[in-house]
Amino acid sequence: KSWEQVPLPADLRQVNFTSIAFAGGEALATYRTIATEADGEQIEIGGVAVEEDGSGEHWHIDEGAAALLAQLPSVRDAQLSKVAGLSDGGAVAGGPGLVIERESTGSPWRLSSEPLPEAKNVSALAAYREAGGPVRAIVSVELDRALDPGQTDGNLPHGAFAGDVPPATGAGQPPVFFPPDPLPDSGYLLKETAHGWVDLEHRALPARQTGNDMPIRPDPVLAVLADQSGEEGLAVGGQTYDSGGRGPETAAETAAAQRFPAAAGSQDGLTPVPLDTPPGQASFVVAGGAVCAGACADLANDGIGPDVWLAHALAMSSQLAGGGGGGGLRAFLYTGGRLPNNATYSPGIGGEGLGLEAFQRELERFGSLLTSSPVRALVAPSADVEPPGIGSEPFARALRPSKEEAGYGPAGAYSIMAPGSAGGPVKVIVLDTSSGEVGSAQRAWLEEELFAAVQAKVPAIVMGGDALGFKLPQAPEGLQRGVQEARDAAEVSRILVKDHASAYLFDYPSNNVKTEILASGIPAYGTGTLGYVEVPGSFQRDSLGSSGFLLLSVDTAKLNPVTNIAPVRGETVPNIGQLSLNATDGVLLARSKVAVFEGLARRPPAGVRIGAANGAGGGQVVPDVYDPIPFDCQGTNCPLAVPIDYTFSSTKPDVGGFVLHEASSANADQVQLGANGLPIPDEPRNAKGELNADGRFQENGKGERLNERGEVVPADPSGTFCAYNEGTTVISISAGGLTYSEPITVRGGSVEYPCGTVPLKNPPARVEPASSNLPAPSTPPSPAPFVPQIQVLAPPVPLAPPAIHRSPTRPHPPSVPLLAAAAYPVLALVPPPAPTVARPTPPSGTAPVTVPTTVAQHEEEEEGAIEEVHNMAAYSHSDGNPIPVWPLALIPFALAAALGLRPRSRTPQPGYARAIHDSRGSSRRRP
Repeated sequence: KSWEQVPLPADLRQVNFTSIAFAGGEALATYRTIATEADGEQIEIGGVAVEEDGSGEHWHIDEGAAALLAQLPSVRDAQLSKVAGLSDGGAVAGGPGLVIERESTGSPWRLSSEPLPEAKNVSALAAYREAGGPVRAIVSVELDRALDPGQTDGNLPHGAFAGDVPPATGAGQPPVFFPPDPLPDSGYLLKETAHGWVDLEHRALPARQTGNDMPIRPDPVLAVLADQSGEEGLAVGGQTYDSGGRGPETAAETAAAQRFPAAAGSQDGLTPVPLDTPPGQASFVVAGGAVCAGACADLANDGIGPDVWLAHALAMSSQLAGGGGGGGLRAFLYTGGRLPNNATYSPGIGGEGLGLEAFQRELERFGSLLTSSPVRALVAPSADVEPPGIGSEPFARALRPSKEEAGYGPAGAYSIMAPGSAGGPVKVIVLDTSSGEVGSAQRAWLEEELFAAVQAKVPAIVMGGDALGFKLPQAPEGLQRGVQEARDAAEVSRILVKDHASAYLFDYPSNNVKTEILASGIPAYGTGTLGYVEVPGSFQRDSLGSSGFLLLSVDTAKLNPVTNIAPVRGETVPNIGQLSLNATDGVLLARSKVAVFEGLARRPPAGVRIGAANGAGGGQVVPDVYDPIPFDCQGTNCPLAVPIDYTFSSTKPDVGGFVLHEASSANADQVQLGANGLPIPDEPRNAKGELNADGRFQENGKGERLNERGEVVPADPSGTFCAYNEGTTVISISAGGLTYSEPITVRGGSVEYPCGTVPLKNPPARVEPASSNLPAPSTPPSPAPFVPQIQVLAPPVPLAPPAIHRSPTRPHPPSVPLLAAAAYPVLALVPPPAPTVARPTPPSGTAPVTVPTTVAQHEEEEEGAIEEVHNMAAYSHSDGNPIPVWPLALIPFALAAALGLRPRSRTPQPGYARAIHDSRGSSRRRP
């Protein structure tokens, strides 16, 4: 049905409608409007408007709701933001501090049995009817005072709801449109029962603070839909961290879809995939940086970020420790860092540090986290984890191996042999850099430990909290902690090279980085991304701060017998709790087109840290909730990046598959072509084109990844997708022990550059044209065909056409009268066959595609081809009879051609091509 403009009475023409719902035979809407008090202050007031079905009346103020709101202590309390209704006419409406309800159409409104004084506003609302009882409400409440339209402190024209006071317009000008309300900062879901309000999430917290570790907050509910009984419902929403109505914090924005009660099973399309270690190698998880913003032992039950993300990394590691092709995980190596720089132990009274009792609580809390997993955790001593001069027996039991299994050196240094069923043992040497240097005693001990490893023909890896003078990327600005470098870094590095360490591990806050020791080729890995990773803005394309841990593998089978060095490589495993796909070009694609898919890899839900105000949302929120996948690193830091472990794949690569993105281009749609002019596949497949069972790429002797053609592909896969042929395929992203899948449909169409096409493995069956059962029409017998003798003559001189003005932009053929043609008998004429017209041929899948190629499709109207063939002939007869009359019928058509009557041109008209702008801001020309 068509829409119509409904007239409004004068008292509703300048109000701001805030929500609408149906209740029985009525439509209800809540509204706000501006009132001026005696002292001249502008305030918000509101109510309910109604349109009654069948009454002939249009919208008007609901007098029953207005009478109830007039009984409130102050006119400021008369504000309603949301309304919801039931099919039987029951309805609820809510706003800051109150909910009103009615049982049916025409019944009086009443206040809810329990008020909601803590609700500064209502983010979402639903109605339900208790079994055999009254109408009740399910309400999502906003707890941020800055988003209460009634608490403007006399500053309404300049606060979060300033849009409700539009500027005056000139005489005869239409009023200014009201802007949308600010996004909620919170939305805790409450359900009204006979015993009062019940918190459905059990996580309602006051508005946020600044400067400290924040507790976990659920995603605010911004819309809710419940069944008539209120037992089941769906909710959508997400974090905004818009505490002042000035705009959301983009780094902290989230999206969420929820249901109540909680349903068993995983998210639709999401399945857990067990992690595994490379077969035949000794593997370790290397992690760090789970640093609190302040003393955090007293927040053990609040779900603060560093606790949640460290516990999740340990849980992921326990999967690897369960066995598999690689023989399981040897140990969880923690490079250091737990407390901020200003929260170190201070033995004296006063000062900026923690006292002995408080510091011991911090160490015990840290130890309890590391022992929550069956994986053996080894920690590099640092100033905030194991400072000199303090003894903590619970900490020692949790974080340091016993003297029976480890050999101890000076200070807090120790070494341990990490055995394994596959790949043989690996020696782990842990240095104590808590004093800012290794020191001469530890250096001598390190030489002895490395020499013993050479004698035992066992590779050795060394871990310390400090860096050793490596080439490192430029650290992001504003970090709470910077990388620490040992004062005797040069001496320690020389020992590592001289005595054949296989790798060095160190703490690098907010980065995952790979460098090397003294240009020797021996790798050094730094990590520290289990905390508040402060990733730079989107303008920096070379950030190495993706949240994750390193999976370090020692290839003991390739131990060099001369140097005792084994190849060591690491990859970043995203430390994520949720995974989905963002189809930036949609899930219905045109053939031969390029599409880009992004992974929505979300950290495990936890609290955040809020720093100083940055002018947008009242405080800088870290970390970024989503990690970038694919990680398209571009910049000076990229050579030091540790590859991130994720893959994209398609179940039917002949319908569509992932290909390499052109690394030199910032355009996400730019496809990299191989030497044969075809897109380069970028999926983990074998030479037969089958997906590898372990989900990993095959590798050559240099450890480089190979696709099914044997071509070397970059370590970070691409999310660029080529649609090859009509059909449906299922694409998947795998990362962090999760896989998310989604069906994609490719429509038929022309074969075009750059994707072209590939041969279909299972082409559709050919459909024969249907035969008709209709009888052939009865026609009189035709005379014997006349066979003329054809002699080609010079064409006659054409008539001069009249001057015709043609528009330079859009030609239109002139109108030509065709009445003269009726004076001549039109007989059937079969002209000589036209010569064959060359047509472009689509790529076969084996020939290179180097130029844009389009094949006209008959089912596409705009691509229909009209071809023009001119054949001129003269007829003569050897028997002397006169020339037959029928050729005279051609004369009108020849005259029409001379006057300019022509078939429609194949050239597209101006405006036929249009620019398509996608979500990334790129512009592409598409037919």
